[in-house]
Amino acid sequence: MKKILLLMLCLCPICADSQEGVPFFVNYPSSVYQAHNRNFDVVCDSCGNVYFANFEGILHYDYNRWETIYTPGFSRVTRLFRDSGNRIWAGGYNVFGRIERDERGCVVLRTIVSDLDPSSFGELDDMAEVDGLIYLKTTSGRCYTVQEDTLLFPTQILPVQLQEKWQKQTTLEDIGRGLSVNDSEGKELFSITENNGLCSNSVSSVATDGRGNLWGATDNGVFHVFTPSLFSRFTSYEGLKGEVVSVIHYKGMLYAGTLQGLYVWRHNVFVPVRGITQACWQLVLSPEGELYAATSDGIYAVGDYDRLRKLTEVAAYSLVFADGTDILMGAMDGIYRYSTRTRKVGRVSGIEKVVHLEVKKDHSVWAKTMYGEIYLQKGDGTSFVLQPRGNEEVMTGYTDSHGYNWQTNLKGKELQVTHPQDNTGKLNQCLHAIRNYVVRVIYIEERNAAWFGGDFGLIRMDLGKAQAFTPFVPRIYLREVCLNRDSIYRGGDLPINPEAANQRIDDISRFGDDVRAIRFSFATDAACFTGSNEYRSRLVGYDPEWSSWDYRTEKEYANLPSGTYTFCVQARDIYGTTSEIKQFRFSLSPPFYLQWYSLVLYAVTLGGILFLLFKWRMHNLLKEKERLENLVGQRTGQLVRQKNEIEEKSLKLEEALKELRQAQDDLVRQEKMATVGKLTQGLIDRILNPLNYINNFSHLTSGLLQDLYQNLESAQKLLDEDTYLDSVDVIAMMKDNLAKIEEHGSNTTRVLKAMEEVLKDRNKQLEKIELTGLCRKDMELLESYYRKEISEMHISVRTSLPDTPLFINGNAEQLGKTIMSLLNNGMYAIIKKYGKNIYPAEIGLSLESRNGQAVICLYDNGVGIEQSILEKIFDPFFTTKTTGEAAGIGLYLSKEIILNHRGKIAVRSEKDEYTEFAITLPLWEDGTG
Repeated sequence: MKKILLLMLCLCPICADSQEGVPFFVNYPSSVYQAHNRNFDVVCDSCGNVYFANFEGILHYDYNRWETIYTPGFSRVTRLFRDSGNRIWAGGYNVFGRIERDERGCVVLRTIVSDLDPSSFGELDDMAEVDGLIYLKTTSGRCYTVQEDTLLFPTQILPVQLQEKWQKQTTLEDIGRGLSVNDSEGKELFSITENNGLCSNSVSSVATDGRGNLWGATDNGVFHVFTPSLFSRFTSYEGLKGEVVSVIHYKGMLYAGTLQGLYVWRHNVFVPVRGITQACWQLVLSPEGELYAATSDGIYAVGDYDRLRKLTEVAAYSLVFADGTDILMGAMDGIYRYSTRTRKVGRVSGIEKVVHLEVKKDHSVWAKTMYGEIYLQKGDGTSFVLQPRGNEEVMTGYTDSHGYNWQTNLKGKELQVTHPQDNTGKLNQCLHAIRNYVVRVIYIEERNAAWFGGDFGLIRMDLGKAQAFTPFVPRIYLREVCLNRDSIYRGGDLPINPEAANQRIDDISRFGDDVRAIRFSFATDAACFTGSNEYRSRLVGYDPEWSSWDYRTEKEYANLPSGTYTFCVQARDIYGTTSEIKQFRFSLSPPFYLQWYSLVLYAVTLGGILFLLFKWRMHNLLKEKERLENLVGQRTGQLVRQKNEIEEKSLKLEEALKELRQAQDDLVRQEKMATVGKLTQGLIDRILNPLNYINNFSHLTSGLLQDLYQNLESAQKLLDEDTYLDSVDVIAMMKDNLAKIEEHGSNTTRVLKAMEEVLKDRNKQLEKIELTGLCRKDMELLESYYRKEISEMHISVRTSLPDTPLFINGNAEQLGKTIMSLLNNGMYAIIKKYGKNIYPAEIGLSLESRNGQAVICLYDNGVGIEQSILEKIFDPFFTTKTTGEAAGIGLYLSKEIILNHRGKIAVRSEKDEYTEFAITLPLWEDGTG
């Protein structure tokens, strides 16, 4: 007779969880639990423990760690049974007993029969309970009953229901088809086999704890299925290859686009759609209800999964229907429009890498690029305009037909849903379970299901069950208390008798002074199919507050001082639901040398020693007093003289050191610039000459192309239409290419000229100049240069200068250029910000004398500078402007000029608020220069 296998289940807690796809499950091979790979049976108790009948004994898993309970003689265990009193019985080859906990709470097997006994009953085949009695059946056909938990008695008369049960089981065959779960009506809810990644199709037994955990034993390890669950998944085991980036339902079939093509769900497996093997970025239904796909190979019209019609050759990231018949598509190099009537493609805009297009009711078109930029084309068909960047913190977003907004953060995680009139608390609690998944695509199936795709494959959430979902409150178990890292004081959270467990937890455990370390192990049996449950702990009397939430299931404390403590631990499941707080109170006794009688002895001894030391010290102090009075008088005069000499020398050394440091800094900076100048000066000349040829010949070639175009226009009648149009397109592309060559050549020339400017020698002779007049002149130049902008934008120009002149040692030409350059930057920032939004603009300059220094402050409330690049703005060739606007050496040269004047320059700024530069220069002193 073959071994009985439990392969088809009808469990009430599961039958309500009908869902598409495969539920989440985990395999545990023998390398994880460190025992034999063959398992025969599985049982779950009421305290979050799972037991497996293994070829080497009994496997015990408490959601914290695995351990093996060996039988006498190391016999195999083939059957486990949980009776009505929550007692767990185990049996196998010549072994039978009950799982209990010893005085420390550790799991042990109390054997009633073992192969070490003189008599044996062979191989245990099955166990059952009838009217409070435990019945056993062996493979030889003999039956036994357990009396008083200790003795086995043969029995010939079995209850009727037990006879019928065992007679039916003798006809079952080992079919090895994995795990199949049916509802109460016999309809299959789901099945898991080796094709879905199950460790083995030979499932021996399954058991559930009623809290979303289904455990199974096989001949090649054990597995854990999380059910009932709101979520199911589709992975490469179901034929889905590549990262999922688009999902849609079409004609009752599920289509999924990945980076490796387009797939359709047929016969419980994803089948690739022939003809689409490149990345399928987006799936869209037309106004007529037809399916279109934007791929890296072009736009396709998908009739059925095996009938395709290719519309364009342009690789597209996104598409949207405009005006009913035209298709807008975002490509690598711009936005294109495809006409379904003429079947022609035309470029609409040069916006690159548009990953999302949307047409509003007012016929306006919104485009979002891969870089997060958003462009708007109004309904009148004008060009796309870049919109001001707001506080976008969304990477993936989707709004369903009922107004629910689904979105992630910038990293694609923390999926959330919002609705202006509906409470989405239940949905967000369910979505908390997949908060760490990077979601690339969201699709809502008419409020029936939500689909989420990414590198993990495809996940389906049942929305109807999510709205009514109430998660279990997780239970926290204190699995073990270990002293000095090797002595188990208490194992397991709850023994078989719950009352004894409560007494053990509430009593205060007292430890001696030999305890140097104490370790707590804890766990929860809450389902964690999309990650790990989290824990936090606190040792009251030692920790000031709770620890942060993490995945560790152990906490160790070493070298605790004596006293009374309470260890508290709490669990949080994947839905964010927290458990009750589990506590363990204990006290540490002080060592004998800290007992009260020892402390009294220490105090008396110390008092006697201090008294003797006091008398001896007073005697010596009287003798020393006279000697010190004489010595102090002699040394006082000597110390005063030495002090004055040291102070004088210290001042001279400080002055010399300051001058030496300044000279050293100037010398190092000059040497660097001289070295760079020698290396690059010749290189710049060699680059400029051929670059001028490139610019000139590109300009001349543009003129030749214009002549060629005129000749082509003249010969248009001699050419067929396709040849003429192709030639016109080639000439246009060549003209654009030459324009870009000329543009980039001019930019390169500008950069090289900037390099020459950087390498110029600016160590000119410094002289006494008047700074107040110089600043006043620069502000007059600013108002003259920007008279038009100041008038049109109503820019407030503020100047604050002292009434008395301030003199410095410097170069008026270089300082004037520096101040003017910073003022020009301020006006640029104001104009750029004013172009986006009208606001009260201000620019100003102030000069004051402060602690022997002249301080120049230049202020504007323009676009500001981001904090991430604030430290880089003085680097050579660093600029936030385009290459055509600036070369990036203005601030670098300004800093060099200020340093040559032995001054400092500092900047403070906030994005979109203000920018303030502060220049500090030493005032003129007699003897300088």
